[in-house]
Amino acid sequence: MFRGKFGENSPEISASWFWARIKKRSTRLGYPVGGYDSFSNLLVKKIKENGGKVLLNNKVKTIHKEKDKLFVKSEKGIFEFDKVVCTLPTDTFQNITEGLPESYSRIVNKFEMIGCVNLLLSLDISFLEENMYWLSINDEKMPFISVVQHTNFMNKKYYANENLLYIGNYLDKSHPYFKCSEKDLIRIFLPHLKKINGNLKEENIKKAWLFKDYFAQPVVKVGYYDSLYSFETPIKNLYLVNMQQIYPWDRGTNYAVESGYKVCEKLFVK
Repeated sequence: MFRGKFGENSPEISASWFWARIKKRSTRLGYPVGGYDSFSNLLVKKIKENGGKVLLNNKVKTIHKEKDKLFVKSEKGIFEFDKVVCTLPTDTFQNITEGLPESYSRIVNKFEMIGCVNLLLSLDISFLEENMYWLSINDEKMPFISVVQHTNFMNKKYYANENLLYIGNYLDKSHPYFKCSEKDLIRIFLPHLKKINGNLKEENIKKAWLFKDYFAQPVVKVGYYDSLYSFETPIKNLYLVNMQQIYPWDRGTNYAVESGYKVCEKLFVK
């Protein structure tokens, strides 16, 4: 599993990260009814109730500072702020932020990320047994490392009574799967999925969605903590908060919320 997830970096992964993964695991898993869409909509509602604005589909192009103000240039204009919290991946943050010193880049560039390619299928049959939710794949000949029937965890009544199956991979951003379409990956994966469930046929696939991200998982090597950087950046009142800073814990909504509280404490200190 380490090789499947971290590839050539697997021998260097910190034991403290592995310990944290086991310690934090529980048979009690939380789930927002309606998925993260309902969670996001509630956040938007609360922000608006408190006088804030949420601008969607508005790509940020640059962040720069003039005197004591920060300016965010986006597709919908230039916005002026006293303080800015950026939650983008560190690489993207560096690409859009003007005025970051090389000394800062040398620190943050020590931290590597790997990507993910996640194929989601809606099936007209149940793929895994009723009491099975997550199947980790340890066969290196298989082209994926996890098969997850989400609707064996959450009742499929929340998902239009469809059987939802996630097929997951952690991959380097140079991997050819990042250039594949849903149809490409179904063609590649289907013979291997049939080894798990011989009843599966291509016509059982009602719909398919493909999700890709170059920055899905921090590569937590030995010595990670010694180089860990803070929320504050060298540009005063500009903060960077993302999943690379939650060591030794792994990615999770709980830690995103916790990081939000921590950075807010810094924002509002007079």
